[in-house]
Amino acid sequence: MQVGYFAELMSTNEEVSESIRPLLRFCREHIDRSIRLDTALLRSLERDPLLSDRLRQCLTNPSKHFFSSKIEVRREEKRRQFSGA
Repeated sequence: MQVGYFAELMSTNEEVSESIRPLLRFCREHIDRSIRLDTALLRSLERDPLLSDRLRQCLTNPSKHFFSSKIEVRREEKRRQFSGA
């Protein structure tokens, strides 16, 4: 998303009622924090082989399969996002 786009949209779009603007801002802030957290976690896993290996060991447990597939999906989404695909 374009930097400043949300702020501009919120200040210029008359169709967005004043009563819902605080909720939209809250949601946007939550999305931004989640993206930063995901990015930081992925960087940590890429930089720290011990952490990455320990996570991989946890994920090889069949009861953790759900999380393994979710992490792979998120990683692929991030790759696509940054590659522009």
